[in-house]
Amino acid sequence: MENLAYRDLLAQHPADYPLFHQPWWLDAACGGPDRWQGLLSSRSYQGARAVMPVPLLPKWRVIPTVRRPLLTPYLGPWGAKLLSLPDRSQFQFARKLWPELIAQLPKVPYFHQTFRPELVHALPFHTAGYRLQLRYSYRLQPGRLNFNRNHRRALQRAEELEVWSVDSSDILYQLLSASFARQEQPLPFSASLMKSLYQAAATHGHSQIWVTGPDRETPQAAIWVLSDAFCNYVLSNGVNTAGRENGAYPRLIAHLITEPPQPQLPIDLCGTMLPAVAEVNVGMGAVAKLVIELKKGG
Repeated sequence: MENLAYRDLLAQHPADYPLFHQPWWLDAACGGPDRWQGLLSSRSYQGARAVMPVPLLPKWRVIPTVRRPLLTPYLGPWGAKLLSLPDRSQFQFARKLWPELIAQLPKVPYFHQTFRPELVHALPFHTAGYRLQLRYSYRLQPGRLNFNRNHRRALQRAEELEVWSVDSSDILYQLLSASFARQEQPLPFSASLMKSLYQAAATHGHSQIWVTGPDRETPQAAIWVLSDAFCNYVLSNGVNTAGRENGAYPRLIAHLITEPPQPQLPIDLCGTMLPAVAEVNVGMGAVAKLVIELKKGG
């Protein structure tokens, strides 16, 4: 599946489309160029066509499904310059062009996609029989720390920790593996997938991994930060036992708030439905954002 029309459209103005919609990201996230389909509307609205990447990921290797790839927080429909339109025009964009995308969606036993937080108009999907559910993401504003008392204390404990960047996902994956092992749970993604996505994003100038610890031989926490023309994203993080005691994660988030890759853009913590994680996010000053999920079948 070559998706030439989709690739050509996004290649013309790549900054008009989120990182996770980019063909190079989808190739890596889905496991190859033949495992996703790029849908396009035939018509345009105010000069822009609608697009929607559709991952084709079989469940148990035999049941065809459309679902969100691992380490890909948002997909769903999109349009160039969509967010620059007033809300009334965004509604009309969705009303006129989403149905064209819906008509092209593969008929599979299970469908699951997650919109970006900025997208609120999903009625055409509801009308077509898709279930609309809500999730939370959390966003920070760059440039100003707004930690609660507990996180400020943690940050004081972490004052002596060094922060540095690395050009590999190895340290982060090791920290994540140790964290999941403590919980007696397997990591949901492989080291090779994380490495492939990190390298793809780094090649296109969108990827950084920051590490903190008392010295560079003793990493205690790491975060993976992506950026595009819309947002900075904390895609993944790992903290070991010593890092939790030392305030290593707040140290990295404070560093990100003060020195984000895109200083004028919000910082998206990429969603959670876990109360404990939500409490940490809000305690660091993040604001909850509703995210639409589409489901059908299953």
